[in-house]
Amino acid sequence: MIDSHLHCWTPGDGFLVRIRERFEQLDQSFGLAEAAPLCRDAGVSGVVLVSSAQDAGETDRLFAEARSGAFPVVGIVGFLDPAIGDLEERLDRWMENPLFVGLRLPLPVMPVGWLEAARTQALLDQLARRRLIAEILALPEQLPEVLVSLQRRPGLGAIIDHAANPPVATGAPHPWADWMERVARETSAVCKICDFQQAGEADLTDDAILPFLRHLLEVFGPERLISGSNWPVSSLHSGYGDSFARLDRLLRRLGLDAHGRAAVFDDNARALFSAAAKAL
Repeated sequence: MIDSHLHCWTPGDGFLVRIRERFEQLDQSFGLAEAAPLCRDAGVSGVVLVSSAQDAGETDRLFAEARSGAFPVVGIVGFLDPAIGDLEERLDRWMENPLFVGLRLPLPVMPVGWLEAARTQALLDQLARRRLIAEILALPEQLPEVLVSLQRRPGLGAIIDHAANPPVATGAPHPWADWMERVARETSAVCKICDFQQAGEADLTDDAILPFLRHLLEVFGPERLISGSNWPVSSLHSGYGDSFARLDRLLRRLGLDAHGRAAVFDDNARALFSAAAKAL
């Protein structure tokens, strides 16, 4: 398996990670060295490191984490403020490392209108031009602007992070389901599925998750879904491998065969992050 969503941080590293500030149990060292035995036990052979702070310096730290060699890294998704003065130079430098695959756009923690701002739109153009991935974290109500931005750039590789945070706890799929259907139909975006849990909220049952996962499987198909652990945030609810085990269990209930499950857990991520994954 490829874990397409792993965070790494260290207390006192100077980077603002909001989730780490909210939950004391997350304010400890979560690096590749700590993740490695958990990944091996779960059958994970490579991970994608994903930015958790809105700071370019943290992206450089993720490169250093990967260089530690504690566990195979197949991709790094960083963050870059579109207002930074050396944006193109910074992208050029990061692209010298084959692990760098793109940038995360965390809309829920950015100012209102940030995605539609001229500088952010220019950043998306830079990503499209360089064949880098835009990994977009969005709330359901932000999906309309996400759809418009992707429609403007049909050649931009995109990932919808955390499946755009479906409202599983409420059990009311719309309008999330409608907008995700349009994103799937009108763009080439890939959807990343993690644990469906919202940090600090009550644990979700399999039956609560099932209709939302069914919708994603129907509109994206198994060939456009990838999976991730969301570690260490997922540790608030369960053990490292539990989210993969649950997803496998639910996909089986939905009738997805072994070939389809292999695509979701491994093949699609290897293709998406192919430059580094070929070495595994």
